[in-house]
Amino acid sequence: MVKFVFFTFSHMQPLGLLLLQRRLRKNGVSCSIIDLNKIVGDGVEWRTVKGEHVKSFSSIHENEQKIRNELTRLGPRLRGAKYFGMTFFDSPSEMRTEVPLSRALRELYPQAKIIGGGPAFTGQSNNGAISFSKTIFSCAKLDYALRGEAENTLVELVKNLEGSKPVSRIKGIVYRDKGRIFVTKNPAMLSNEELQSESAVFAKHSKGNVLIYTERGCPFACIFCSVMRKGKPSGMNVEEIIQGLQKLAENKSVKQVQFMNEQLFFDRERATNLLGGMIKAGLNKRFRFVGVGTIDSFIKHGKVDTNLIRLIQNANFIGVHLGTEALNDNILSEIKGGRYKAADAIKVLDEFAARRVPTTSYLLAGGINTRAKDFLESYYNMLAKIVRGAKREPAPGFQNMAVINAHNGTPIHDEALKQGALFNRAGKMIMGDSPQRKISARYVVPKDPLLRKLFIEEIIRARGRNYAPNFGGTEDYKRILSLARELSQTDPSAAKLYRKLKKLVGQRFTQQRELGTIVDAITEKRLIEAMRRRKIKLTKRNIESFKSSHKRTLNQITNNATISADSHRYILSSMEDGTHRLASHPTLKSELPAARLFGIKHFRRRTGLSWMARTPVSRRR
Repeated sequence: MVKFVFFTFSHMQPLGLLLLQRRLRKNGVSCSIIDLNKIVGDGVEWRTVKGEHVKSFSSIHENEQKIRNELTRLGPRLRGAKYFGMTFFDSPSEMRTEVPLSRALRELYPQAKIIGGGPAFTGQSNNGAISFSKTIFSCAKLDYALRGEAENTLVELVKNLEGSKPVSRIKGIVYRDKGRIFVTKNPAMLSNEELQSESAVFAKHSKGNVLIYTERGCPFACIFCSVMRKGKPSGMNVEEIIQGLQKLAENKSVKQVQFMNEQLFFDRERATNLLGGMIKAGLNKRFRFVGVGTIDSFIKHGKVDTNLIRLIQNANFIGVHLGTEALNDNILSEIKGGRYKAADAIKVLDEFAARRVPTTSYLLAGGINTRAKDFLESYYNMLAKIVRGAKREPAPGFQNMAVINAHNGTPIHDEALKQGALFNRAGKMIMGDSPQRKISARYVVPKDPLLRKLFIEEIIRARGRNYAPNFGGTEDYKRILSLARELSQTDPSAAKLYRKLKKLVGQRFTQQRELGTIVDAITEKRLIEAMRRRKIKLTKRNIESFKSSHKRTLNQITNNATISADSHRYILSSMEDGTHRLASHPTLKSELPAARLFGIKHFRRRTGLSWMARTPVSRRR
């Protein structure tokens, strides 16, 4: 039997590879998936840079050596494999993971065929995207790569290779011929009928959590998005999804299901049927659910669709991840085509909060024509929701405002290149329309002089700390206030915004200082528990020794205790209301005693969170 081995560096089961594995096995190919995340993950440590806790990754050379050693150890499992496969993303991180892996496989198994796939090969079919596909293909020393939805084309490729047939006519393929690399222009796509007939596949994400895709595609052609399947989403029948969830319910260890669709709620009729069917089948009492969508999906005739949000609440969704993108009308007009206003987005977030459904919004820092005032207004609106939301539960959560990493082939990438608004990781402008010859990030930097200076500073700063450039952390407050103050000196209309922002930042600092006390209490409690499990005597000297000799354990304790914007509401609501459904979240069960130990009244008095003044926990026990 033909043997095919997939590799992944994901911290969760790769849903896409599971779908390909199922299709290969149906066609008589032995297939397995090997996770190398822990091998490379061992090289991730935390270090302090100017008082800030940041990630420090292994060097590329260190990763190459770790991967090579692991492949040698896995020799018996890889023996007899004729094909190796892996997913490549359109990001520089591939140079630390997939590229070293592919090169090591080429050296250790020269007779095997190495096949790539994923977003790096599935961009828009223009010269820039094709050039980047060839760059990845060449760097990784691949034999073949598949573009688009590969369920059918991967099977066809294996069959053609086994039968010594030509592969040049396979749709959506990158291949070599006489030393040259060829890329077919049209990525492969499954038909609507094929998608509708698919059965559910669930991927393990973490303890008690699974992931599922029920449809593919996005109807919105956002200028920054590289999604391949545009237009109305197409996917599995609602009845098939319900049946899959009912079968999953037999597994008592699964507590939470996350829908990974780009637009779970776009088709209101389909979403209503799905959510209603889940409620009717009692699945809302069996599982917690998490979904993904955009603000557009919840605006109907210029008003918030309260009925859809109410249905989401009744279906027991404990989280909805939203592509909010910005909280300023000018930015939304540029990057979202003005499909909704900032006020609409805020109303949607408020309605979710009123229905007690937690949300996490993903924001972008701005586009090519974003002005400093636009950026500051969007930032102010985000910070206002965070600060004022801390006094209610659940508060809207936000990911930091990200600088747009322009993917090859997207409209904003090409336009930014033309207008001199595309910059590399070193903060240098990328000139001309030449093809991309190396794997590197490309960031969109606004033309506004004040804002351009801030963005370039953040890009350079992020490069030295191994994270994507963004705004929203504590360390950004002073820089953004400085921008607002400088703008107010030349634009009188910005003076009021500067004063409001300054006041808001002060309130946020106070909140974070008080919330940090809770983090410290939780961290200390968990550290003591870890020492007791190891039967280490609790002395000051032993504690310091434990911290220095068990850095990985300490990092895990600290990271788990850190209160992010998304977890504020979980921890705070759980401290006051032990019977609230969010208090059953697995992470919170261990945090609850520490929070109570710290003292609810003490915390409420020091932070002034009036919403916590409810029935004491002791009466609910």
